[in-house]
Amino acid sequence: MSDASPSAPIALVLPDGQAIERVRLYERQQLDTGLWMYRIGVPLWQTAAGGGVEPAEYSTWVTAAQLRPLPGVDLGRVPAHPRTRTSAPARWAWLLGTTDAMDPSDLTLCHRYCWSAGWITYAAV
Repeated sequence: MSDASPSAPIALVLPDGQAIERVRLYERQQLDTGLWMYRIGVPLWQTAAGGGVEPAEYSTWVTAAQLRPLPGVDLGRVPAHPRTRTSAPARWAWLLGTTDAMDPSDLTLCHRYCWSAGWITYAAV
């Protein structure tokens, strides 16, 4: 249903206020804004091939506002990825840099998913 990385049970609070206990917390990641996001797996049912249903896990990212720790559960083993000054942007990003260290005036501006982003070797600061 999910990967074998360290995880921990946690409660998920739904929009109507109901809570689902024993949702799996797989990792935590800090965005550029400082906001922490949490990747969880929610156990659900899915339609099975040939009819009927089978267990499945729905994976999504939520904020701390949607989660509640369970008493006695240690979340310390769940991987955390804090944002660092040198880490890659988590969402949209523009890159300004040059492909030529000898000519820093030759600047290129492109989105990080642009084909030319791979050619930028020296980021402008």
